Amino acid sequence: MSYRCVCFDFDGTLADTEGMVFRIFNELAKKYHYTPIDVSQRALIKDMSAQDVLRHMNLPFYQVFRLMIEGRKHMRNQQEDIVAIQENLPEAFAAIAKLTDYCGILTSNSEDTVRNFLWIHQLTPYVDFVEGAALFSKKRKLLKLCRKLRISPSQMLYVGDETRDVRACKEAGIDVAAVDWGYNTKRALAQCSPTYEVSDMATLVQIVAYRNQNEEAGSAKARRYIRRMRKKQQRIN
Repeated sequence: MSYRCVCFDFDGTLADTEGMVFRIFNELAKKYHYTPIDVSQRALIKDMSAQDVLRHMNLPFYQVFRLMIEGRKHMRNQQEDIVAIQENLPEAFAAIAKLTDYCGILTSNSEDTVRNFLWIHQLTPYVDFVEGAALFSKKRKLLKLCRKLRISPSQMLYVGDETRDVRACKEAGIDVAAVDWGYNTKRALAQCSPTYEVSDMATLVQIVAYRNQNEEAGSAKARRYIRRMRKKQQRIN
């Protein structure tokens, strides 16, 4: 069955916010009485699930909601400093938009921060929706989004960078492409057995193009994009 919707996570998948998130969380550690994360611990943290990170930080679960709200406020104040984590995002989004009915974002970050990023990086014309989800409610939100778009879970592909993304999608019956450039390591993601493991945007476009091969015009555009990306990567290597 074709993918009618490709839905992206934001932090770590599209936006390079890792350094900013660690800095904000450490700034708020004293207020919320949890252990800050030293730079030397980041590699260890990136191998952990979100629940394990909370335990490592000695952060009570009842504090998470308030911390997330304040953290998002801090990030909104610094949103102009957020950069894209992959090159050529507009070209990739344009190709995906040709292949699908819907392209959007589901994130625990604020809509204002996300839409500012989309505008700066010229992605707004290709994004049909920006939906919010709490840290541990993605399964429920994904299924609700499928109902809203009137598609089945098998017609959605979610693109994320964390083990919680993979687990939520598997529980919801949604295919998930785990990108290896975000918060969790490639090893941690592989242990969750995502539908696809992705190392660049060209591969993601290729996955959608091959799945939706009946879309001839879109597939042709996607193939041209993939060839350009491959050539560029070969020059870099």
